[in-house]
Amino acid sequence: MPITTEGLRFEYAPGTPFSHVALEDISVTIDDGSFTSLIGHTGSGKSTFIQLIAGLIKPTAGKIYLDGEDINQKGYDKKKLRRKIGVLFQYPEYQLFEETVEKDIAFGPTKAGFTEDEVAVKVRKAMELVGLDYETFREKSPFELSGGEKRKVAIAGVLATDPQILILDEPIAGLDPIGRQDFMEMVRDLNRGGKTVIMISHNMDDLAEYSTRVIALYQGKVYLDGTPNEVFSRYGHLKRAGLDLPETGKVIQKLRDRGIDIDREIITKDALIRELKKLLGGKDD
Repeated sequence: MPITTEGLRFEYAPGTPFSHVALEDISVTIDDGSFTSLIGHTGSGKSTFIQLIAGLIKPTAGKIYLDGEDINQKGYDKKKLRRKIGVLFQYPEYQLFEETVEKDIAFGPTKAGFTEDEVAVKVRKAMELVGLDYETFREKSPFELSGGEKRKVAIAGVLATDPQILILDEPIAGLDPIGRQDFMEMVRDLNRGGKTVIMISHNMDDLAEYSTRVIALYQGKVYLDGTPNEVFSRYGHLKRAGLDLPETGKVIQKLRDRGIDIDREIITKDALIRELKKLLGGKDD
């Protein structure tokens, strides 16, 4: 169920002195099973874009199609949209509220109208998907868990309704390096299992490592769009948009400044290590 936008535009407070155009003429298609990352400095329109495609706000102009249907057309079943798309906002652990992990994860499918037996099955499956052992965690208070575990409970709550598209807004903000890597590995596993992932993040290294596509927004428009290699190798364009390079890109830039001929399209640490070994005459092992 691809998501397609055509001429998407959104203006805050139109017709007032406080009007602000957040997005202008956004036409993109996000394919099934892709891992698409959105980058851009604050105010570029990233959060507005995901709110639009999740149906939380309506565009000022343009169309949004999910599986060929206009989600803002009169008569469109919004309940269907809620089952197809799951959204996890920044610091989702602040949204946990039930006394046990099991009850918190069960909240969504219960409200969606599933039977008690169906909810039980969905809760267990969602916990398995995020790597939380059911018997170990089901009776625990979510507030006693680590930051990474809380994020897993929150995303399990989203997965419990079995959406095909996951929208993640800065999901690794505030996590330590181990928690961040653990969470990103989990998201990649979900993507490889068939979930479409759309993620906002300022961590360029993780985006370079895990994404299949990167869309950069600048001043409300699509500025760059391509594979991580294509986007992150365009150093000048990223700098003009106020965007940082992955750490690997910074190292490569410094090496090239010193006259070392190294491929700009290398974006991951492992690939850089392999390339340096070749340049130094070592074995690629």
